[in-house]
Amino acid sequence: MKIVVMIPFGMTHTLTLSVNQYLWIVFWVLPHLGSAQKSTIDSLQKVLISLPPAGRSFGSDTTRVGVLCEMGKAVTPDKRTQFFEKANDLANRRNWSLGQMRTYYYLGENYGLLVNYYRGAQCLFKALTIAEKLKDAEMGCKILYVLGNYYNLMNDPKEGLKLHIRAFAQLPPISPQKAKLLNILGTDYYSLGRLKEAEFYFRKGLVISRQAKLPIIESYCVANLAFLSLDKNNLLEASYYFKVYESILDKFNLPKIDLHIGLTKLYIKEKKFDKAKKEAWMLYEIAVKSQNDSELSAAHENMYEFYNNISDYRKALESYKQWNKFKEKVDKDMKNRLLSALKFEYENENNLIKIHSLDSQLSDKQNELKILLIVVLSFILIVVILFWNNKILKSKNLQIEMQKNELHELKDDLNVSNKKLLELNESLEIKVENRTSELKFANEELIRKNNEIQMAFITGKKQERERVASELHDNLGSTISGLLWQLQGITLDNLTSHEQEIYEALVARVSSAYDEIRHISHHLSPKELDKGFEQALQKLISDLNRNNRIVFLLKGSLPKNFLSTYQENDMYSICLEIINNIIKHAKASECTIELEAQQTSFKVSIKDNGRGFVVGDQQNMGKGLINIKKRVLMLEGHLNIISLPSQGTLITVSIPL
Repeated sequence: MKIVVMIPFGMTHTLTLSVNQYLWIVFWVLPHLGSAQKSTIDSLQKVLISLPPAGRSFGSDTTRVGVLCEMGKAVTPDKRTQFFEKANDLANRRNWSLGQMRTYYYLGENYGLLVNYYRGAQCLFKALTIAEKLKDAEMGCKILYVLGNYYNLMNDPKEGLKLHIRAFAQLPPISPQKAKLLNILGTDYYSLGRLKEAEFYFRKGLVISRQAKLPIIESYCVANLAFLSLDKNNLLEASYYFKVYESILDKFNLPKIDLHIGLTKLYIKEKKFDKAKKEAWMLYEIAVKSQNDSELSAAHENMYEFYNNISDYRKALESYKQWNKFKEKVDKDMKNRLLSALKFEYENENNLIKIHSLDSQLSDKQNELKILLIVVLSFILIVVILFWNNKILKSKNLQIEMQKNELHELKDDLNVSNKKLLELNESLEIKVENRTSELKFANEELIRKNNEIQMAFITGKKQERERVASELHDNLGSTISGLLWQLQGITLDNLTSHEQEIYEALVARVSSAYDEIRHISHHLSPKELDKGFEQALQKLISDLNRNNRIVFLLKGSLPKNFLSTYQENDMYSICLEIINNIIKHAKASECTIELEAQQTSFKVSIKDNGRGFVVGDQQNMGKGLINIKKRVLMLEGHLNIISLPSQGTLITVSIPL
């Protein structure tokens, strides 16, 4: 939540701050900002002139430190640093702990007023170290309080909370600062989003501020509780606190900028848009009257929120533009102030450097005679050392010459060895090259022989298949055909009904055996396989669909010459074996064969909707499955069987190319 607070910075200026940042300014900046009193400066200047020169005595120097600090307090923040720096420098030279602590504290405070929080924190930590050494709890509490504010303003609220807790722990049981610190702890927790703890500290601060009769602190606690209730959507409680807050502001004639902002937000949440508009316009009129950029920025932001909530987007856009315009002006002004502070700090540092330089020159003049004496003695010592080193150097040079001669001899020996090594290396390279050529030729010959053996094996296997198919068709097929012809020549009239049944069953079985032999002999070495694996499989399925009650489907296709002859023969045999098993055992009505050509492999999936079986059961491991596994193993492939009783079977065969 954002509120607008009027803060004088030597000139009329406003800042748009969060609730907790507003309270840091109220509690910390306002007490330190005042107009310079010319009469006070003149009086202090006379006291300073009456004192002996710096460094004359400890007592006069401590008084000088105090006067310089008071002079710094009497001027505006942009002029204070030079006084505090001089006081701090003198306290450091005198090693006066109390003066060091106070001057570091004043410097830290003033850097914060100049928006240089980092440099201010450095000075305050130095002051805190001295305060802890002196066991000054009151001063330590003040330092921790300001440090916590700095960390909040540098957007590190967690560290700010830790420092404020330490400050609160150092307060005496009865202290007027207790209510103020309770409120600050509440704002710390508020900024961290820990609303429960924030409410606890705000309420506790409110009780103590009322008991101690501190109406200003009471107003801060009430305002924070109002905004906290608003964040919690406890509108009834927020309304109560805003009324209490308004009565306090009226009583002490304090600005109502944050009150108008809070009431605008409250009435928007309560959907009381007429009242919200009234509060927004009151804030706007105050801002227009003051012509202060920060107040105008806050007023336009408030108007934007109001118009946006009542869906008047044209006016909301206008307010938004004005808000950004004045916000940019405020940010620019703050940056200019920071740059001015940094410029002043730079100039002040240069002046201090000049002062230290003059002190250093005086010290140098006092030590010139000592330095000159040391130089003369050093020169004599150097001459003696050079003489002695020269003597040693001559001896070393002689040893180096002898070692050089030895190195030359070793170098000649090494050159001879290198030459022999090069000759040996060249000889070895020639031998390795010849041997590599021989091995390459032998390997090529081995590959050629292996290909010949493989082709011979495939050709022999094909011829053997053709021979077995021919024997089955010509011999066994003819024999069974003759047997069937003879059986059909028997007269049924002389047979009993039981004998006729046996006869008919026998004829049917012989006929079935003859059909199966013809089927096996044809598919053992089909002529279609010469045209390719896919064409042979299509012919097989076409024949099966004419003669069987099972519907066979073929899906997928293969590129031409995708498989080798050897792979086509074995894959055809595997498919034939699986199909025969389905026809004989599966009791299926449908079977799907899917071909899948991949970049480095080939896969066949055969799925039926038959009765299935238990995979791994030895009773189901017939000769057919064993043959399939052997063939897949020979092709270096992979066989996968998925089957459950009454749920069909899926057999997948994949082989590498």
